[in-house]
Amino acid sequence: MSNYKLIIFLVVFAASLAISGVFVVTSAQTPPAPNVRVCIGTLQDCQRSTIKHRGDRVNVRWEVTNLSQAVGTACLSQGAWDNRARNTAGNVSLPEDQPTGYQTVGRRNYRILCSNAGGSNSDMVTVEVEPDSSPGSPPSSGGPAPILPPPGAGGGGGGGGVGGGVGSEVGTEAPITLSFSGSPKTVKPRQKFTIKWKAGNGATWCRGTGHSSFKNLHGPRDPWPLSGSFSTSLGKPGKYSFGMICGSDNPKKKNVIRDVTIQVVKSSSPSPPPSGDGTQPSSPPTSGGGGGGGSGSGGGDTQCTDGKDNDGDGKIDGADPGCLDSGGNCKPSDNNEFNLPRL
Repeated sequence: MSNYKLIIFLVVFAASLAISGVFVVTSAQTPPAPNVRVCIGTLQDCQRSTIKHRGDRVNVRWEVTNLSQAVGTACLSQGAWDNRARNTAGNVSLPEDQPTGYQTVGRRNYRILCSNAGGSNSDMVTVEVEPDSSPGSPPSSGGPAPILPPPGAGGGGGGGGVGGGVGSEVGTEAPITLSFSGSPKTVKPRQKFTIKWKAGNGATWCRGTGHSSFKNLHGPRDPWPLSGSFSTSLGKPGKYSFGMICGSDNPKKKNVIRDVTIQVVKSSSPSPPPSGDGTQPSSPPTSGGGGGGGSGSGGGDTQCTDGKDNDGDGKIDGADPGCLDSGGNCKPSDNNEFNLPRL
């Protein structure tokens, strides 16, 4: 009988060890994904974009802000600099491969991507190298420079933008294209409408702007598809703006912005005509006219349509709170991207 008791004791003891081991293994927590911060200048006075001229240089710093918890983190540089391993914190004078500074005009995106077992996150800054303001002008002091149209933009007969809902921007290479539409443009409350978009010719990223139902369709760090559609309905009468900005990791290609206005009318209102004044967007297309004027470089004529981060807060045009009205809709006519402080 004593042998049986010994056997039972050993079995129970072994089982307890196994359960304890499982608990130890399963209770081990996965580390949080790294939080990445990339800045132009210093981390204390962080700038997300800057304008420079040929011969200028710029300092870029980055860090993983939760490194003590995000164990096992490895980082990689992407975009305008080479794809190679980077430390979890660093300071680089750009361009790294040109001791004499930037030599070509264009936009450059510098991204740091960091990953561990808990996931991946990235952050990015933008350097825009503009043409010299005039022959013999002094070198840039590092502050904001006058924004000049790229070569080929501006007036002149027959040089208008692209019509038919397909937009493009002037650059040193073939421009990005973006078609963006909403149908029907006039609806009744709770009547469905569809937003469609398609970016091409070198576009590598897009994100929605305007109404919260569209701009929040994907998370702030989740990629948007370069083409797709979105259907929804709205309950209150009014005008609602939906937009999109697309760009490329190629610094020679400019961002392109498009938007469309959906009007919700009361149910008792007469049915809108299939085309005409009642179905057109409230703001002109940002790509310019079809036959007379310039090509609409930079995305538009105001700070809220020019495709630039004018106030340095890392948000552009319809994604910047300074360009939204009280209803959360983008205001293309707003020429001040600055965010008023909340009282």
